[in-house]
Amino acid sequence: MTIFENNNNGFSTIKGNNTGEIKIKFLSSPQEDMQLTITKDSLLLKRENSTTANIVIDKFYGTQQAPRYSDDSGLFELQVYIDESSIEVFADEGKSVMTALYFFDAPINKVIIEGNKASITSGTWGHITKQ
Repeated sequence: MTIFENNNNGFSTIKGNNTGEIKIKFLSSPQEDMQLTITKDSLLLKRENSTTANIVIDKFYGTQQAPRYSDDSGLFELQVYIDESSIEVFADEGKSVMTALYFFDAPINKVIIEGNKASITSGTWGHITKQ
C-alpha cells in the first residue's frame, strides 16, 4: 500500500506489473472518495461517495468504465491528473483513456494505492500549478 497525503490538484505517474488489479482511492474526507480500479482489461471509476453530487447532480454519481488496450506483458504505466472537479487517466501509452467529473465538498487530501497480485515499481505525485 502506498499513501500520498495533502496532495490536492496534482498528477501521478505510476509504473508496475499488473497481474491482478490495482485500486487507487482518492479521499477528501471519510464521507467523500472515489476509487479507480485498473485491471488487465478495463479502467473502472466509482464515484459513489460524493455528498454534493448525490444531492445535486445525479449524472456524476455512480460508476464509469472504459476498456484498456494493454499488451500481454502485464507491465503498465499510468498517468492520473486531478484538479478541483475532474480526473483524467491515461494508460497504455495513451491508448486507454478516461475523463470524469466529480464534486466533493473539500479538496482531495489523500491518495491510497493498493495492489492485488500487482506491484508498484515506482510512483510520484506532484502539484499542478497555474501559469
